[in-house]
Amino acid sequence: MPATPIRPSGAVSAAIARRAQRQAGVNTRIQWFVNQVSANVNMTVRQRVSIATHMLRDKIVKNISVPVGKGVSARTGRIVVTERSKSG
Repeated sequence: MPATPIRPSGAVSAAIARRAQRQAGVNTRIQWFVNQVSANVNMTVRQRVSIATHMLRDKIVKNISVPVGKGVSARTGRIVVTERSKSG
């Protein structure tokens, strides 16, 4: 037995028509980023790891280049860190 096509109800048809009317007056702009996406997809795992390594190394160098302040503790007499480049 062949399947009969499903027809939408009157409410669904009216909603589709209203939506089409609203979209007729809307100006849309489509911009493709095919070159950027394809370049990122075609990168090998080795290239991705290399980029991640360089980014991490740059962040570490920035953190290390800020000096750590040290001072003598009044209570114990030991040298303690009083000022860090980052908390922790």
